[in-house]
Amino acid sequence: MQMQNTTFIVQSLHPDQLFVEEGADVYEGVGQVWAFFGNSNTVSTGKAWIEQNLGK
Repeated sequence: MQMQNTTFIVQSLHPDQLFVEEGADVYEGVGQVWAFFGNSNTVSTGKAWIEQNLGK
């Protein structure tokens, strides 16, 4: 299998959010991603949401 260069471009769609809570802080964010493999055209795109418990 031959290795290829891979490029990911991620764009935030709105400001990230950090909710500070008594038990644990929570981070939320949403973004758009474009993935390019080798010299080909865009092969994958999509939106993603993250919600992460940051613990304490």
